Amino acid sequence: MNLNPLKALAPRTLVFIWLWLASGLGHSAGLAGNGFGWLDEFDDDAIDGELWSAYLPFPSSSVVESSEALTLQSRGMLLTTEEARGAYEVRGRFRMQNPVDHLRIVLRSDLTVLDPVYKDLTGVMVAIEAGGQVFIAEVGKGAMAVTNVSVGTGRWIDLRIVDCGGVIALYLDSDPSPLLQARSNHRPG
Repeated sequence: MNLNPLKALAPRTLVFIWLWLASGLGHSAGLAGNGFGWLDEFDDDAIDGELWSAYLPFPSSSVVESSEALTLQSRGMLLTTEEARGAYEVRGRFRMQNPVDHLRIVLRSDLTVLDPVYKDLTGVMVAIEAGGQVFIAEVGKGAMAVTNVSVGTGRWIDLRIVDCGGVIALYLDSDPSPLLQARSNHRPG
């Protein structure tokens, strides 16, 4: 089974209430269709093994679905079980619980661990920190786009990432314009 990361890392606790990954959304994002798509509302108190695989890199890591939410703790990761091919879009809603929390979604990864200490995987990372820094970076090579935005704790934030193959764009809440965009030719492997 080929696992691809839709990875969220948190030093403490991060909560999702739903997550959607799809392609073939031509009218809204200019994406070419390839039949890939699913939605998980995290409402059945169990990780759906057909969609996800939990990866727990440390003894304190956890990935728990309960009370209609997914909670990731201590760098617990959720990996997709289906490879995203072509252009695709990731949507979700998340909330930071602590001022040191951060969310990292890694795209285009072959699951190679780049950093043995923090267990970061190779790929292109979209990162949001509770302290406000937001960036898109190729893991291990530095940021391609950086900005600051008020994230804070306890507030639900809608997330949308569009990967059109050459450009990755991040949208927060209902803003129709991307908060960040970056060009990347990085491919897994």
